[in-house]
Amino acid sequence: MLNPIDTAAVIRDGGATGRFPGQIHEGVAWWIGACFVAVKAAPRLAVGHDGHPASAEFTRRLCNGAVNAQHHACAVASLGTVTGKDLLAFLQVVRPMPGAYVSAEPADDGAVIVRNGTSILFVTLDSLRYDVARTALDSGLTPRLAALLPGGAWEHRQTTGTFTLPAHMAFFSGFLPKLPQPVQPPRLWECRPPAFKTVPPETFVFDAPNLLKGLAQHGYRSICIGGVTYFSRETPLGSVLPDLFDEDHWRPEFCSPEPDSARHQVDHALDVAERHISRPLYLFVNVSATHVPHGHYLGESHDSAASQQAALAYADAHLGRLITTLTAGNRWLIILCADHGDAFGEDGFHGRGIAHPVVMNVPYAAMIR
Repeated sequence: MLNPIDTAAVIRDGGATGRFPGQIHEGVAWWIGACFVAVKAAPRLAVGHDGHPASAEFTRRLCNGAVNAQHHACAVASLGTVTGKDLLAFLQVVRPMPGAYVSAEPADDGAVIVRNGTSILFVTLDSLRYDVARTALDSGLTPRLAALLPGGAWEHRQTTGTFTLPAHMAFFSGFLPKLPQPVQPPRLWECRPPAFKTVPPETFVFDAPNLLKGLAQHGYRSICIGGVTYFSRETPLGSVLPDLFDEDHWRPEFCSPEPDSARHQVDHALDVAERHISRPLYLFVNVSATHVPHGHYLGESHDSAASQQAALAYADAHLGRLITTLTAGNRWLIILCADHGDAFGEDGFHGRGIAHPVVMNVPYAAMIR
């Protein structure tokens, strides 16, 4: 392309996603159409869009690229303005036939989210390894999450801390898990930096010592539903993280030794959210079920990757209930991730607080619903 793009940031999850103008331009659509036909040797292609003027122009370019793919005589069916479901229904009738859908949505970056007063749900699945989360998803053990995650998949990221305290201190300071690549997308939020540093306009900049105080300046109320004992206030160290919030809640039944902890946590989170329905919330839930001990989910006395997977399978229905209930009447930003992973004997290591891949690699997802 004459006007190159940052392919690492834009091309992912089977398509191209980016800010227009800025990250992405119309020529990308021509290039994708041509590449798709050439790679797949597709004789036919159906294309639709959501009716937005930018989507219509991108669709026109994509169709031109598909038609002009060298040495391929691809017949393109441009369906015009349709829904994604309409396109899928069309493809079912005329299959086998590939399709492409072009849509434009308002930018859901950190600055817009906070400016619009969109409530935020931040869920950390304590100690959940990326490989465990992905295996559970691929095995059909987490159907509720599969239906909610963007593209039906977890994003592979790397944590900012190797155990609960440093990871969450980083999260609440604006540092979410990062992609395992040199180029990173703009951050959702960031503390006001020194004068020499430039922050992208889509990033919410807070002029406060932490994100929660920064959000409070914009009318948000921060609520913590604790899980592991770092949120329990049972010790001086167990008060450090709860002290960051406007209000915090913890009970023994929220903690991992309780086999039905996720149900108790979600019930309480929904009750508290209902009480504050009239204002924007930053609702944080630390899911403890995936933290040791979790061998009881397999009827075992020891913990393993298999028992953590069983713990996630148990929590799946409650996480689905939390998200679908909150978003039934209001728009929310949903962020799901682990704070770190756990080693269960890999290379002789056990536990966390170590820079081992099974500890560093975590699942991540963010979506507006």
